[in-house]
Amino acid sequence: MFMVENKFIYGRKSEIQTILNHYKSPTSSMLAVVGRRRVGKTYLIRKVLEGVIDFEMTGYQHGSKKDQLQNFLLTLSKFTNTSIVTQPPKTWLEAFHQLRIYLSEKKGKKKKVIFLDELPWMNTPKAGFVESLAHFWNDWASENNVLLIICGSAAAWMLKNVVHNKGGLHNRITQTIFLEPFDLKDTKAMLDGLKIKATPHQVIELNMVLGGVPYYLSLLQREKSIAQNIDQLLFEKNGNLVKEFDNLFQSLFDNAGSHIHVIDLLSSKWKGLTRKEIADEYKGKDGGSLTLVLDELVLSGFVAKYIPFQKTKKDTLYRICDPYILFYKRFLSKKALKSSYAGIMNTPSYRSWCGYAFENICLNHTALIKDKIGIARIESVESSFYAPGSKDQDGFQIDLVIDRADGIINICEMKYYNAPFTIDNKYYTELQLRIENFRKISKTQKAIQLVFISSLGLLPNAYSHEIVDIDIAFQDALQE
Repeated sequence: MFMVENKFIYGRKSEIQTILNHYKSPTSSMLAVVGRRRVGKTYLIRKVLEGVIDFEMTGYQHGSKKDQLQNFLLTLSKFTNTSIVTQPPKTWLEAFHQLRIYLSEKKGKKKKVIFLDELPWMNTPKAGFVESLAHFWNDWASENNVLLIICGSAAAWMLKNVVHNKGGLHNRITQTIFLEPFDLKDTKAMLDGLKIKATPHQVIELNMVLGGVPYYLSLLQREKSIAQNIDQLLFEKNGNLVKEFDNLFQSLFDNAGSHIHVIDLLSSKWKGLTRKEIADEYKGKDGGSLTLVLDELVLSGFVAKYIPFQKTKKDTLYRICDPYILFYKRFLSKKALKSSYAGIMNTPSYRSWCGYAFENICLNHTALIKDKIGIARIESVESSFYAPGSKDQDGFQIDLVIDRADGIINICEMKYYNAPFTIDNKYYTELQLRIENFRKISKTQKAIQLVFISSLGLLPNAYSHEIVDIDIAFQDALQE
């Protein structure tokens, strides 16, 4: 937990400092805060700037231009504590003029703070919202010690229409904060703050199911175990997250059917698909362009793209990286599945999912892995490696290859297990062969180190001492 003037906030130390720096600055700043739905953007801003926000408005979902302007009038009336203006403005240009008058008349505080939340919802067709906002900033706010914070869950829209705007807002954003879900350490910190008892292994399990989304974590109940909480949130009829998947996509994308269709395709192959493989099956539901859909899924943090080791851009792979979506597609989107979390935990399907979900957690924590290896400051390129099978050898895949600028390649082996993992003779031989084949196929001249990443660590024996160069246990990282 981090304390800001007696207000506790989990994680977000650098983001908090960024907001405070702009608030204390003697000049105007426009700060864009971007992140997936439920990641805590609004909570963060309200907590850090509690008591000093002069005007805050949240867009009205699915509202027309008339609805948005009526919403503006009601919000302005609340902050001015008056109903002098009884008719809503007819245009956004008029609305921002009214806001300018209100702020100009405020006494006793130099910095004027404006918070516009869910900006994409305000930007109804042909309403001129972005153009009017740009005029408000350029004509007045930029010269009158204003902190304007704009926020939106539709990350792709925010980046295209605001951050990279080519019109009146071009290069006007002072700084952009990309708010990510919590990592394992911050997830553990939030659980501790909520007085929820969980072992490091259970924290990892929870992250594999829900990811580090603060809103999801806030729904956990202290008196229940992690497994019971997952069961209640996702499997019970009235669970708070039972309908989250549909709500998540419908609230972010105009053509949600196209986005869900791509997610369905990617969920059929956990390791990822190339754009061509996706295009071959893509139906273009709701008229969504595949390029646009993929870009929006990536910018929203639901899908990751990466170029495999020694491949080119045309070989880029797309994979689902959001833990909640992965879990939903595997266990909650089909009618014939078990009706409880306990009911799936001992199934082969669950054990198979655990392996991939843990790999996904590792890929989402490459910064932590690099830090544990001791190469946080060494330039590197992270990728995957895939060798198709032939008549002479079986195919194999390495999910994380760290190609370092200091002449070393780290091959990362990831294993999720509910006890310290033991490398036996068979597995030792497999690892040896994998390293040898990687060197032969890649023709690399660099030194190769095997990094073994697990939830609870390795059980030391002759095999592990012989082949593992670096042993990383996420359990240990959570206890530091």
